[in-house]
Amino acid sequence: MAATVVDQQTAIPLAKAACKRAAEAVLGDRKVVVALVDDASIAELHERYLHKSGPTDVLSFPHGEIVVSGDTARREAEARGIPPLHELVLYVVHGALHLAGHDDRKPAQQAQMRAAERRILSELGYGDVFGHAETPPKPRPSAGRPAKKKKDPMPKKRKAPQRNPRASAKEESEWERAKRGPTRRLAAAEKAKAAAAKPARKKKGAGKKPGKNTRQEGNAGAPRRER
Repeated sequence: MAATVVDQQTAIPLAKAACKRAAEAVLGDRKVVVALVDDASIAELHERYLHKSGPTDVLSFPHGEIVVSGDTARREAEARGIPPLHELVLYVVHGALHLAGHDDRKPAQQAQMRAAERRILSELGYGDVFGHAETPPKPRPSAGRPAKKKKDPMPKKRKAPQRNPRASAKEESEWERAKRGPTRRLAAAEKAKAAAAKPARKKKGAGKKPGKNTRQEGNAGAPRRER
C-alpha cells in the first residue's frame, strides 16, 4: 500500500478512502502516511516544528508524512459554501504536492501549485473547490520611493535625402529641392507673398493730362477753338 491514512478526527466522517486516493493521485506508489487530526493536535505540531501558535490546515514533513486538520477543513468549507470533504481532500493534495517538490513561497510558485491543485481535484471528480479564478497580486512600488516616470524620447531630426552619384540631371534638381527642406521653401513663399503685396509701378506717361491736339480728325465731334 502506497498511502496509509490514520483518522483521529471526528469533524468529517468517512474521509479515509477519499484522502488515500488523493495522496496516491499525486505521489503514486511512494510511501506516505496521512494523519487526519483535530485542531488541538495540529496546533501542537505547528508550535513544535514551525514555532507558530494556533491551528493550521496542513503540515507536510520530508520523511513522508502529511497531517491535516478536520476541524479547520469543516470550518473553512462552511465559510466558503463547499462540502467539508472537498476542503479536506484539498489539504491532502496540497501537502502531497509539497512532498513532490512544489513550493509556494513566491507568487509564480503559488500560481503553479494552485494550477496543479485544480487539475488534480478535477481529475478526482471534485471540480473547482476554489470557486473563482485567482490572480497573483501586482507588484507594489517600494515604500518612500515614487515610481519613476519614463522620459519621452527625443524627437528625431529629419534627415535630408542622400545624394545618388548616378542620378540624372532631373533627379539631381529634385534632390537639391528636397535638400533645401521646408524652411527654405517657406522663406521663398513668404518672399513671393511680399512681392505680390507691393503696389504696381506706374507706366511712363500714365496719369498725365492729354496734350492739345490741333488735328481736326483727332477732335472729331468736339467744337473747334477760335483764336
